[in-house]
Amino acid sequence: MPEQFYTILTQLGQAELAAAIANNTQVSLTQMAVGDGNGNYYEPSSGQTALVHEVYRAGISAIATDPNNPNRIVCEFVIPATTGGWHVREVGIFSLTGNLFAIGKVPVTYKPQFSEGAGKDLVIKVILEVSNASAVTLRVDPSVVLASKKYVRDYVDDSMEAHSPVRDSYRNLMIKNNAANPNHQLDILADEIILQDTNGNSLRVSAVNHTVDITVSGVNGLDTGTKAPSTWYHIWEIAKADGTKAGLLSASATSPTMPSGYTYRAYLGAVYNNSSNNFITIRQINSRVVIFPVTVLQNGTATSYTLVSLSITIPPTAKKVTGALVVYNSGDLFISSSNNEIGIKHMTNPYGNYCAAPFSQVILTPQTIFYRVWSSNHSGTINVSGWEY
Repeated sequence: MPEQFYTILTQLGQAELAAAIANNTQVSLTQMAVGDGNGNYYEPSSGQTALVHEVYRAGISAIATDPNNPNRIVCEFVIPATTGGWHVREVGIFSLTGNLFAIGKVPVTYKPQFSEGAGKDLVIKVILEVSNASAVTLRVDPSVVLASKKYVRDYVDDSMEAHSPVRDSYRNLMIKNNAANPNHQLDILADEIILQDTNGNSLRVSAVNHTVDITVSGVNGLDTGTKAPSTWYHIWEIAKADGTKAGLLSASATSPTMPSGYTYRAYLGAVYNNSSNNFITIRQINSRVVIFPVTVLQNGTATSYTLVSLSITIPPTAKKVTGALVVYNSGDLFISSSNNEIGIKHMTNPYGNYCAAPFSQVILTPQTIFYRVWSSNHSGTINVSGWEY
């Protein structure tokens, strides 16, 4: 009985593979697509240059040789839960040139969409046999994978430092002022970042390396308007469904204006554009940020809890502030996350003159902490040198 489901190289694919072998080069496979066959099964032909009726296309999410057969290449891609409403009967693999490299007939599978009352991620796996697998580039390009919710949970639990539940996740994130243009550009680097769209679908991008410029509009720039002095700007990673990724600056910490075609986003951090209309100097490693020390309280003498504003020192999204406490005149300085001693920290100077020590304080009210000293002849200073998200 002949094989019912199979994948074959097209004539274009055969020609690309033969040329790669002859010239000692490689063919890059970059995308996969599925179709519904116009409602019917058909027998794929090597002469095809397109699917009969393509319904969805995306970047390949995984590609490798079969460990049991070195001439077999296994390709996978993911159809997200938000896409569907059709059957899958045909599949195509496309090369970097845009040619249909291979075409396959697959068992019919219905892909629902949420409006029908159900949704699921669908993984399509295709096994392709070639005469020389070494002539095919086994690399996902671009470096992007649509991740299931279970993958995201496992990834965050096993591999990430825990952030606030609403935070997006990243690995080896670094944000710093650009060396050439530190006053209006930031460099964003990360091994991986997980983004989400407004429906909660996740996208993982890797090898992130952008420079964002607040004097530029849109992609890798400011989302809307023009830069303003004395303003916090929030730093976002954004992406299209096909994995195209970029950075974005926005005055919004929750809803940036997304450039056309970009639907996925991840909140990364913030930078202050000071009264001189220049970025302050920051260095962010994952969720921790350091800055040049800023004195937010100088020789404070209040004996009851008094608010200390951090509005131009840490962003409204910061969950913790770090710095140094200085106590004068053999005194006692108290800082708190609220005016009723929640999260209180107490520093005593038993030596006279002054004494300093580092501190880290949880933020309950955005950009706010409280302080007091023990008695009116005591005084304290608070210097801020960073924050955490």
